[in-house]
Amino acid sequence: AESMNFGTLTFDMTEEDPKATLQVINVFGENIFPEFELRASELTNNGKASWKKKVPAEAIAHIEARTAAAL
Repeated sequence: AESMNFGTLTFDMTEEDPKATLQVINVFGENIFPEFELRASELTNNGKASWKKKVPAEAIAHIEARTAAAL
């Protein structure tokens, strides 16, 4: 069953290597996926997607299944 969720995106620019952190939270206030953190040093301009290396496999499978269902 699907549930209603929301996300928070937090930017921390105080560190030497700034970061953005994403949390996906359900209506009960529980994290439904592990917290995702992306550092400025991980952003490159080489045309390669690096986010799949950081996201849990079950989250990628969920995203891909929903994308396929929408097509």
